[in-house]
Amino acid sequence: MVFYLLYPYIYRLLFEKKTVKSAVIRDSVLIVLVVLVTVAILMEEPAVYKHISKALPRVPVFLTGCCFGKLVYEKKRMPAVTLIVLTVGYLLMDHICLDAGKFHNILERYSYWIGGVGITFLLAILFYYTPQWFNTVCKKWGVVSLEIYFAHIAILRVFQKLGVLERFFKNYRYLELLLLIVFAYVWAVIAAKMVELLKGCIKKHQTN
Repeated sequence: MVFYLLYPYIYRLLFEKKTVKSAVIRDSVLIVLVVLVTVAILMEEPAVYKHISKALPRVPVFLTGCCFGKLVYEKKRMPAVTLIVLTVGYLLMDHICLDAGKFHNILERYSYWIGGVGITFLLAILFYYTPQWFNTVCKKWGVVSLEIYFAHIAILRVFQKLGVLERFFKNYRYLELLLLIVFAYVWAVIAAKMVELLKGCIKKHQTN
């Protein structure tokens, strides 16, 4: 959430020159710096890294989204070589992870990052051929995807704390998953509506 608060400043830094090439170069430099800092902390202060291992390695994902998100929104064409590089990069990273025996460490996060971005390109190609109704449903889910992510984590933790999963759904994992999805979606929609209302109030206040 901290990085979402910093996003306006990151956006200004990336797109100061208003060119795709400049944005990609600046984004790449930021990502490399973050990766180097992350690796340095892991090597020098493993105890410290343990407490931030779920957050810091995900920063490159966020920075990638900062750059590609705008390009996608503006419907810029992505070169085919981008998908090829991401796919090859994911396969190499996956192989290195398994070979190094560190798949449950920092390399795992980075393999998901490269693979995840590559999958989004493949999905974009897939959505070109899928029916309109399917794309509409995915679009509605996509609007509240961030809220769904946060909601499902919060709900899952509450379920675990109350022992709901073991008590009622021990033998009904599919029902557990269905309820989690429903609750998370409802929560996400409510949160999204509240954000829209807040934005409306802010705009109204600025107008007055």
